[in-house]
Amino acid sequence: MLTTTTTREERSKATPKVRRSKTTTPAEALADISLKDDRLVPTAEAALLLGVAAKTMREWRSKRTGPTPLSLGTGKRARVVYRFSVLESWARCNVQAWTPTPVGVKTKCS
Repeated sequence: MLTTTTTREERSKATPKVRRSKTTTPAEALADISLKDDRLVPTAEAALLLGVAAKTMREWRSKRTGPTPLSLGTGKRARVVYRFSVLESWARCNVQAWTPTPVGVKTKCS
């Protein structure tokens, strides 16, 4: 039996790490991702995409604010996920602009 040993450096190169820089806005993070709209995103990844903590996502879910979640399964062990298209549209409609929208101008969300 042939066994190979790998060093820490080799393992770190083989496993890409996803890190969002502090200068990247949530809208830019969503724009960089080219995924199918029907992809299901777990809570931790959804929080990263929106630029909030996973705890914030759970609070929004309990208050019924924020993006609409989906529950996979029943009971306490049900897995909560979000559709990528829902996250994208929610972020587009709920990101606060630096300049206010002029009165009478309609946006995609209003």
